[in-house]
Amino acid sequence: RHWQNLLEELRLLRNESGNQGSICVPINAVKDNRPNGSEYVNGSNSSNNGASIGTSSLESGRPKEYTPNTKGLLQYKLMKTDPKLVRATLEHNGFSLTGGHDWRVMWMSSSVALKQFIYENLNSGQRINHFPMSKEITRKDLLCKNIVSMQKRYGKGQFDFFPDTYNLPAEFADFYEAYNQSKAAGKDEETNIWIVKPTSSSRGRGIYLIDDIAKVPLEEECVVSKYIPNPCLINNVKFDLRIYVVVTSYEPLL
Repeated sequence: RHWQNLLEELRLLRNESGNQGSICVPINAVKDNRPNGSEYVNGSNSSNNGASIGTSSLESGRPKEYTPNTKGLLQYKLMKTDPKLVRATLEHNGFSLTGGHDWRVMWMSSSVALKQFIYENLNSGQRINHFPMSKEITRKDLLCKNIVSMQKRYGKGQFDFFPDTYNLPAEFADFYEAYNQSKAAGKDEETNIWIVKPTSSSRGRGIYLIDDIAKVPLEEECVVSKYIPNPCLINNVKFDLRIYVVVTSYEPLL
């Protein structure tokens, strides 16, 4: 039933926007310099059309009725961010930018502190690009804390894909012991290499390797992990493989 509701919602979106085809990303999305898309709303502007925001449909278990915007087709809202690719993709598929409350999609920066009432007052047809408390698995320090907690609860063997990792400076004593044990067991210095990462950075910024514990910063928060030797390389360069999935619900977890 859940997937049927999603498919029905997608069908309504396409009907309202007059687009019977699939939602797609324009080829020239990155170079798209169009304005906020007001020309796609049949002459209406991006002001609030008076739609009220009701209580969450998650509590009732069934999506409540959502009155679509009849003046401006589909609308989206940005909060403390302006991603060109997201804007171009939405506008290419019939959405227009709004500053009001009658929106279908709100795209916000990950730095925005989302309050619970924002989620509780969503209509069934409204979507935000962040789940509550998703930082528990997206921040490196919190991911480390949660995986270590699961290792203690279910056994380290169930989470052996995760290298020894420590949050510094809070866990420096544990890291110091693990570092010395690894150094004593190793045959050469290359077996005792650790990788240091900022707790909440991205795109590889601020990451470096150490083989000397004296190089570990103690005045700033960071995550240090045992470096995995002999990594898979392409043209002698490290790479990461990213798999993107659509998560439609955390609770219940489908």
